[in-house]
Amino acid sequence: MLESETWALIDLLCMTATVVLSLVLLAGLGCRKHGMKDSRETAHDIRVMKQCMAARLLSILPAAGAVTAFLLLEDLNNKMVLIDSRTIMMAAILMAQIAAALLAKRRCTEYN
Repeated sequence: MLESETWALIDLLCMTATVVLSLVLLAGLGCRKHGMKDSRETAHDIRVMKQCMAARLLSILPAAGAVTAFLLLEDLNNKMVLIDSRTIMMAAILMAQIAAALLAKRRCTEYN
């Protein structure tokens, strides 16, 4: 692979947006919108709650991938440009994070 003498600002912004979105999803992991339910939770309620938690935890994967890719591929000692050859990959990771967020929102709307 050819080594580039630049790093891209858009890559940094995509990585930051991916991590922030993951943190927002993880921050809502333990909260319930309608207060504590009593012991009459059904098996369906528990299954939906687990799906909601799994969908939120799924957001860790794109965030970890974005941070890893940025740190391994970009040399911040080089000069900065707006976009480079790796911007498409970083944008794809951000789109995967947005898809995970929408999945979590849909699952957690059923739960709450």
